[in-house]
Amino acid sequence: MKATMKKIISSARQYRASTRPGFTFIELLFAIVVMGTMFALALVVFVGMLRFYVFAGSVRTNQENARNVLDTISRDVRFGQLIEPSAAVSTGNTLCVYKKADRTVVKYEKPLASNVINKYTSAATYDSAPANCTTTTVTNFGTAQSVFNTRATATVFDVMKVAGSKPTAYPGVLSVTIKLQVITGTSVGGVCATKDIYCNSLTLNTAVNIRGSQ
Repeated sequence: MKATMKKIISSARQYRASTRPGFTFIELLFAIVVMGTMFALALVVFVGMLRFYVFAGSVRTNQENARNVLDTISRDVRFGQLIEPSAAVSTGNTLCVYKKADRTVVKYEKPLASNVINKYTSAATYDSAPANCTTTTVTNFGTAQSVFNTRATATVFDVMKVAGSKPTAYPGVLSVTIKLQVITGTSVGGVCATKDIYCNSLTLNTAVNIRGSQ
């Protein structure tokens, strides 16, 4: 009787050992593949979100800088006397103004193939506006000070004199139109590619009424 009971107990223990729960190699391999795929997808989404966050920050910084630059230039033009551009209607990358308040000449210039807008201020003072803004007339411009140097990949600075034909603002010129375009990202010919979410173009236009010479 005792021998029979031992055999029954031994058989039960062997049965429990043989039916103990676990994973097969195929199941473990499948789980690893699934988890790896989910991790890779999550990493791709995270990297994309991080890249767009950095890009959005660059766009915001460039737009704020562009508005500040436009305000600075507009303030000098509004209370100054226009020297350049001197043609009735002209476009270019140079704007020169005689500031009556401190009798200095200030020049804004954007070099070609550059995203920097430089500001030059004359070291000497003048009792009246110079005839032009060339180096032979205004010979003592100080060191250039960058007023717009950001992470933007392209900057367009255009100035248009909308009325008047004399080299100075008084008495014909009513206003000057200033255009500032800032492109953050890769563009072709100043235009972002269609559906390119990592390219942003902002164009600011303002017409500045000249009060200083009226």
